[in-house]
Amino acid sequence: QLYLTDDNECGNLNLIDQQVLVSTTPNFGNTSESLETCLGSTVSIYGNAQPVTWTGIPDANFGDGVFLPDDVGTPFSSSLNFQQFDPGQTVTDVSNIQSICVDMEHTYMGDLVLQVICPNGQTMIFHQQGGGYTYLGAPNDFDTNIDPVVGECWHYCWSPTATDGTWVDNSVFGTNNTTSAGTPPSQSLNPGTYEPVQPFSNLIGCPLNGEWTYQSTDLWGADNGFICSWEINFDPAIIPDVTTFTPSIGPEADSSQWDGGTTPDYVSADGDTAVFTATTEGVHPFVYTVTDNFGCTYDTTITVTVFPAFTANAGPDQTICNDPVQLSASVQNSSGQSMTYTWSPPEGLSNPNIANPSALPDNTTTYTLTAFVTGHPECSDTDDIIVALDPGVDPGQDTTISVCMYPPSFDMITMLGGTPNAGGTWTLAGQPADPIFDPTSSPAGTYTYTVTNNLGCTGSADLTIILLDATDPLCCGVVDAGPDTILCELDHGLHASIGNTGTGGWSGPAGYTFGNSGAPQTTVTAPGSGAATFYWIEDDGVLCYLIDSVTIIFTEPLQATVTPVDAVCFEACDGTASVAVTGGNGAFTYVWSGGSGGNNPLTEHLCAGDYIVAINDTNMCATSANLTIGQPPLLEIDNNSQVEPWCNGDCNGSLTIIDPEAVDYSFDGGVSWQSNATLDSLCAGSFNIAIRNADGCIGTAQATVTEPPAVTADFAHLPIPANINAPTIDFHDQSEHAVAWVWDIAGLASSTDQNPRYTFSDKYPGVYEVCLVAIDNHGCRDSICHEVVIDNVLQTYIPNAFTPDGNGVNDSWWMVRNMDDVTDFHMRVFDRWGEVVFESTDPNIAWDGTFRNGGGEILKQDVYAYRCTFQLISTAGAREYMGHVSLLK
Repeated sequence: QLYLTDDNECGNLNLIDQQVLVSTTPNFGNTSESLETCLGSTVSIYGNAQPVTWTGIPDANFGDGVFLPDDVGTPFSSSLNFQQFDPGQTVTDVSNIQSICVDMEHTYMGDLVLQVICPNGQTMIFHQQGGGYTYLGAPNDFDTNIDPVVGECWHYCWSPTATDGTWVDNSVFGTNNTTSAGTPPSQSLNPGTYEPVQPFSNLIGCPLNGEWTYQSTDLWGADNGFICSWEINFDPAIIPDVTTFTPSIGPEADSSQWDGGTTPDYVSADGDTAVFTATTEGVHPFVYTVTDNFGCTYDTTITVTVFPAFTANAGPDQTICNDPVQLSASVQNSSGQSMTYTWSPPEGLSNPNIANPSALPDNTTTYTLTAFVTGHPECSDTDDIIVALDPGVDPGQDTTISVCMYPPSFDMITMLGGTPNAGGTWTLAGQPADPIFDPTSSPAGTYTYTVTNNLGCTGSADLTIILLDATDPLCCGVVDAGPDTILCELDHGLHASIGNTGTGGWSGPAGYTFGNSGAPQTTVTAPGSGAATFYWIEDDGVLCYLIDSVTIIFTEPLQATVTPVDAVCFEACDGTASVAVTGGNGAFTYVWSGGSGGNNPLTEHLCAGDYIVAINDTNMCATSANLTIGQPPLLEIDNNSQVEPWCNGDCNGSLTIIDPEAVDYSFDGGVSWQSNATLDSLCAGSFNIAIRNADGCIGTAQATVTEPPAVTADFAHLPIPANINAPTIDFHDQSEHAVAWVWDIAGLASSTDQNPRYTFSDKYPGVYEVCLVAIDNHGCRDSICHEVVIDNVLQTYIPNAFTPDGNGVNDSWWMVRNMDDVTDFHMRVFDRWGEVVFESTDPNIAWDGTFRNGGGEILKQDVYAYRCTFQLISTAGAREYMGHVSLLK
């Protein structure tokens, strides 16, 4: 408020409230991070400042987090001072506080006590230990209380409207509402809104203005944690107006600029993006500055670290023989940075991702070394190295030769295979040997030729020399007439390997024809099957006479002729086949398809179908032939007729088979046969009929002999029962397939009506047998008898006087009846004053004139009233009789 005083020390009488707003520091969180790069690289950095809203509601934000004391029982407290509420305003309902929240991390939930204390000291406990080793947030459990390391705070709230239970309910010992997090990873309570241990009603009556305190107490010393912030969220409806404002920062270059440290090579039109090309090594700071509408200026600094230039060196080129070479990469002017090395191609290297792999390529290879600052592959340099294989060592190839023991001598190097290098040395059994071999004096054996170059690379080859006597045929060469052969034809190609004489010819048995007997490769033709031996002979007329033979077994090609015989009946499998064979050598073997026939030129019991017979001779020359066994069509019965039995159940029907091919007939599926096509005296039923034709083939079918429906006698009658008061009975026919009826009514009457009526008029009850004979249209009969009941009718009589004088006549009184059809009987007798003098529920008990049949004196002579009720057993009808009886003396 502003106060003014003039020269007369008079002061102003009015008061003016003047609000002073102070700009808030913007959030530079979206600005580019400081970075590292290499010389020659171009980088872009981005500046961004987000205005921060100021509000009069206090909060407790601790930035990166405040370490929670781990002294056992020592609480941590943080207070928020609220003054914006009306004086004396209090919490009147749990809904006044929407939630209380904390951002924290901790390695052990089970030892914490968390609570809030309002300005007048009232307390509500959020969490009272429990939950064991469940994490909160993502803590670091490898740190110590001396050097704690903050983890990641997670947001937890308590609300009066929460329904998911307390922290303990959701811990690893509860529903396990957790996520693996932290170092080392363990199950941590998921962020969310939970129920406190004590209800929010504990805070009703708390003053809203004043210090609200959040308190955390750790009851175990082997863990720790951090708190990052906490807050109370009141219902906005109870909060008086609070001053809130947000500074603004313009989007143009007059509100943001890069004006400190290193000057960028380029700045965007809005002043937020700077581009820099690294031309010198070192640390380059860039200052990003913004000015808000309050005229307040704020800045942040981004550093770009430029690595010094370096040079990769793969080392000198290498030449190897048979052993690997160790490569050794180095970097000049690396300024101590960690370097990463790769070699390509990787073939032949022990490990292409280290500085010093060993190399043993299969051929000369150029390896490229790439070195770069670890984590910055764009900052790299390359160098090449050639690893060559020495090409100058060639001792030739191992060789074996046979030498006849006569001149001339020869240089052994000329006998080695390949292209051996000159200048080597010869040894025999490890001892030096003359390079010139004399067949008349030098020993046979294996001579070793060794070549060494100026790098020390060596190579060797063996020459094995076999000495032959001068008279040995090998010295004239070796002839081979070829392998013995078995043929399945009469022509054969001879192939002789010739010797060294330069002349020769074929000879053989008479009758065999050579295409060219003087040629080592020619064709010979046999006159027939059999074995023959042929000779290839070389004779130079001087020294060499060479001869070799070959035996050929010739075979005239096999020819098979098959004669099939079809099956006589359909699916009878009685076909046959025979085969005749020409050509071949010796005995034949036969294999019939389907396993039929065995080793035999004749096979029987063949079903219809296609077959193959394979024939081999003793030399396994083979041929085969195909054949087909046919069959006639299936014999089927053309038709049948039947005459059904006259009455149902009779066996006087017949069945006739109709087929012109049939010569025999069967009515039992072929068990028995007859020449008659008809079978008589048949009952109704199904029959397996069959026919046999002249070839013995059988055809089958199913035939059925039907019968007329059975006449079935039956009837009903009403009423049931009748009685002597209504003795007329109506009879109702219920027969099936009947056309006529004959009734016998208990021998009292007869009738041919379908539904007769009869009255039993003699008034005598009883059971009468009534019989019905039902007749169908063939005169077939069926009968049935039923009993008809004529019941008696209950008749009662109650006397109006009796004389109980002991003379044996009319001494007692009761209800007289003609039949035992009474139940629920109740008889009572009253005197003039309504007193019951006799009572009985048994209709067979009579009144003897004494009081309640108790004996003693006979009651006085008088007129007595009675009431009698009972129910009829037969009809369930109820009856009631009331009257008077005179007791006379």
